[in-house]
Amino acid sequence: MANLLGFSSVQPLLNSLSRETKIFLAATVGPFIHQGSDHLTDNISVLLVAGAYLEYECNRNSLYGFYLGVGYLAAWAPLTLGFTGAVGASGVTYGLTTWLLVHSISRPLEVAYDGAIDRRILHFAPVFFGLVKARETAAILSMMDGADDVTHFFGAFVGLLLGIYFVLDYHDIQITNL
Repeated sequence: MANLLGFSSVQPLLNSLSRETKIFLAATVGPFIHQGSDHLTDNISVLLVAGAYLEYECNRNSLYGFYLGVGYLAAWAPLTLGFTGAVGASGVTYGLTTWLLVHSISRPLEVAYDGAIDRRILHFAPVFFGLVKARETAAILSMMDGADDVTHFFGAFVGLLLGIYFVLDYHDIQITNL
């Protein structure tokens, strides 16, 4: 899009916009636009791996709702802190990987609880994928200085909470007041 509008890349296009326009873009279409092919490729890779796993384990509607919910909550988080916002699906990808981590850990725990090793033990593979992103998320805490860091961290945090919710629902576990 930037090239079609006569800009050398996305960054000069975004720099040419007013603060109000940047905020509007981040708040409305932020989770769907990206700052270049590398950014898009990185996010699509995570969406394919984590999204495919979670869609298979849960269902498509949960995945779509998760994308929209976490995508917009993560996009709006930096806006509430006074930043002009961030673009891209990075908040969603961090959220998906924390959901993936919670779910993929629950499956081997289920095997251990049942006392019988079966194909569910293969869920350890996505655990390692989720741990890589969890490590990146932990690293963000020590350097959180921009809208993108806020988006990544907030996406991971919301993903963790929703991941716990979906895992409890998946395993039909009800939390009652004690």
